[in-house]
Amino acid sequence: MSLVILACPSCDFVVASFTEEQLETDSRKRKRLEYLKSKDTLCPNCMTKTRNLVESRGAEAEAAIARAPVVKAPPAAAKVEAPAQPEAGGHEGALPLCEALEEGPWPSHVTELKKSRYHLQMYEEGLRLRQTQWGFGGYISLPGVAAGILVRASARPDIAGGANFVRVLPPSGGWYSTETLRALCEVADEHAYGILHLHSSGGDVEILGITTEGLGSAVEALNASGLDVGSTSDAFRNTVECLGATRCDA
Repeated sequence: MSLVILACPSCDFVVASFTEEQLETDSRKRKRLEYLKSKDTLCPNCMTKTRNLVESRGAEAEAAIARAPVVKAPPAAAKVEAPAQPEAGGHEGALPLCEALEEGPWPSHVTELKKSRYHLQMYEEGLRLRQTQWGFGGYISLPGVAAGILVRASARPDIAGGANFVRVLPPSGGWYSTETLRALCEVADEHAYGILHLHSSGGDVEILGITTEGLGSAVEALNASGLDVGSTSDAFRNTVECLGATRCDA
């Protein structure tokens, strides 16, 4: 059975493989092949980002598989303590529009964002232009996370680079224990901006701002806490179960 593979041009790692029969009979496989050839892909072995995956067929594909390296474990990220003050660069520059949102008697989300590592200058530019400065940047392949990791691209790399974020499937019924909430917060503080999206439009928890090098450690920490990560692209999102008597008695 003749094979068709796509490999990393830097380390020869096989990113995807198909059979000729699959490509002839399965339109989804054909679309997947063309999609991978046209998008930026992060090799899970050498962590090189490329849009030029090498396509091989038949005997060439078999030879490429024979010389392909075994995937390495994601590099462990050094532990980063959440700073008492925001990191330099995140909040530099004038923020007149953001600061206007701190006025008045009500609690301000801007005040809370200043305690995190979120790039408030991006928010300021979005308010000024009335258009977000973030955009969809594709997916990252990570061993052990079949559904992938999302990338939020930056329209202003002079202010902030793109940011990875993971979607975490919530516990059954959306019922969070204090231990689960603490685990989510610790991952966000250690590996990301220190903020959570509760919840996304799909009902998931999103942890934003994780570095590529820290993705493996962040996912391991979440899995160790009993939480599953994924739900991007054509994948299972979330199931909201009935809370039973807890809700009926409310």
